[in-house]
Amino acid sequence: MPTSSSPRSTGRLPPPPVAKDETVALVAEDIEETTRDFILKQLAQELKGHPLAHFFAHLLEAMGYRTRVSPEGPDGGIDIVAHKDELSFEPPIIKVQVKSSEGSVGEPVVAVLYGQVTGPGEFGLLVTLGTFTPSARNFARGKTNLRLIDGEGLVALVLQHYESFDSRYKGMIARSSTCTCRSRWRRARSSRDDADTFAPVCILTVALAGRPGLGEGRGRSMNHGMRPARNSSQCNSEA
Repeated sequence: MPTSSSPRSTGRLPPPPVAKDETVALVAEDIEETTRDFILKQLAQELKGHPLAHFFAHLLEAMGYRTRVSPEGPDGGIDIVAHKDELSFEPPIIKVQVKSSEGSVGEPVVAVLYGQVTGPGEFGLLVTLGTFTPSARNFARGKTNLRLIDGEGLVALVLQHYESFDSRYKGMIARSSTCTCRSRWRRARSSRDDADTFAPVCILTVALAGRPGLGEGRGRSMNHGMRPARNSSQCNSEA
């Protein structure tokens, strides 16, 4: 005897399975990659030189550190000193050098920074918008008190801690990710008919929603006013 929940007893057939559109995942991946490229270019254009050190100090503060930024000029290879306690007595003490160039950083630069890491509980961190040469990475490999962050790694941290940034940096990043989306369109199937509809997508929202551990709903909540719009003039940020 069929149960009360069976299709035969209700007289209704189960809905057909929804076909999976594999292009959606491909488009989302492309949008996220484009977002990262845009953010990196924006950092290179807006924060050339010492301003990038202030930006990275702000990122460290969003991660829970206290920071001191060296004055612009000769600094002995140290742009930022980061620590957890108010008086910077307790380890870890992180000595940071920031490179705003988009080229490759070689082993000599990494070695000079590491030479400044002399005390117990001290760590060296070298950050660049570019990349590191194989010899630079080989030098850092195996050194537990030395870390290298390239442009790709920096953008990943920016996306991870974006919510904690102040409005100035949020606005700068959003500009690179919203109207620089420049006609990046999402194809959506209309719920009323078979016609295709189009809407520009804030690529920053897509990238944030794609962060590990962030659900789709939370990705939308990090939108900060950036939402799918009917035309590019509506693609803006209220950050």
